[in-house]
Amino acid sequence: MEIVPETLGLREKRLKPGLERVRWTCSCGLSLYDDFIELQPGGLGDLKRRLEDASAPRQCSSSNSATPAGALSIFGKFFSRMKPGSWSRRGNRKSPQDPGRLPTHHSLGHYAVSVANLSAPPTNVLYLLVCINSGNFGVELHHESIGHIKSDRALFHFLRESYAQRRSILLSAISLRTISSISLVKFAMDMSARVDIHPHLISCDKISCICVPPKSKVEPAPNSEYRCNPIPAPHIPPIGENYMMHLFSSPGCINSSQVWVYNQFPKRMCGRLMGQPDEPAEGWGVHFQEGWDWPKIWAVILILFLGGSTLFGVLYAALNKDVQSAFGIASYWITTATILLGYLATRNRM
Repeated sequence: MEIVPETLGLREKRLKPGLERVRWTCSCGLSLYDDFIELQPGGLGDLKRRLEDASAPRQCSSSNSATPAGALSIFGKFFSRMKPGSWSRRGNRKSPQDPGRLPTHHSLGHYAVSVANLSAPPTNVLYLLVCINSGNFGVELHHESIGHIKSDRALFHFLRESYAQRRSILLSAISLRTISSISLVKFAMDMSARVDIHPHLISCDKISCICVPPKSKVEPAPNSEYRCNPIPAPHIPPIGENYMMHLFSSPGCINSSQVWVYNQFPKRMCGRLMGQPDEPAEGWGVHFQEGWDWPKIWAVILILFLGGSTLFGVLYAALNKDVQSAFGIASYWITTATILLGYLATRNRM
């Protein structure tokens, strides 16, 4: 059961051999960490200085108390989602920093792919390739036009908007799953815009990372397809997952002039990625990995199991004059909830 505290964010994950842990404190007071492999001498030192320089005191968009392990407080995270205006109806959300609506986002799945036209013509439009879970149909690719994005803060406000537009209010309210991590990934896409993610932990080794495109596909290389800098990244992974999750949950923590995360994101500059009939098309982008929504699960357990068992025990004891039997049955509810929580935590790590 040691993995349960780690899964719930109550304890730091163990540092794996060969990795170095970088710690810093965000301007909102939250203590964060990410684990890296240094590829270039001084790469992690530069990263830590960059993170510390970006943490000048300022008001963040969501209030998070300082907690260990870089994890958001479970109950603080849950109640922060209940703030008015944090989510709105599909297609009607507005960017917190942009008074106007963002451009409409289109899923590649809505476009027919012509076999005769296997490659898109060159274009000046920059696309961020976003991979999002699509119900029981796996992961779907979305092309997001980000030519208007000029900073890290604007980028993460945009990502929040993009993700919210693809989840209805009802689904968000009843689902026990939410975003568990955000990472740069390589993927293979078929002609129906379904993608096969190449996970970082499986596909990358200690000397190279395929989560960003190779030099041959990045400008200023001839026939380049992506804009991404620096290539190769001085450390693995190029951007820590805890850091990206915090920026996604609290984009107001980002210095308005910061651009290095935006620069590192691979941005496709030669049109939409098109599927091919004889082999999948390879691409690079960002993946919204979904996992169990522990704040919501905790709330359900507290309300249904703890509250329900207590109410049952009181009513049973009052009606049947048998306190021992009443709370014996109530304790069974609590035991069942504990076993269920342990099972979900274990399953989440598989």
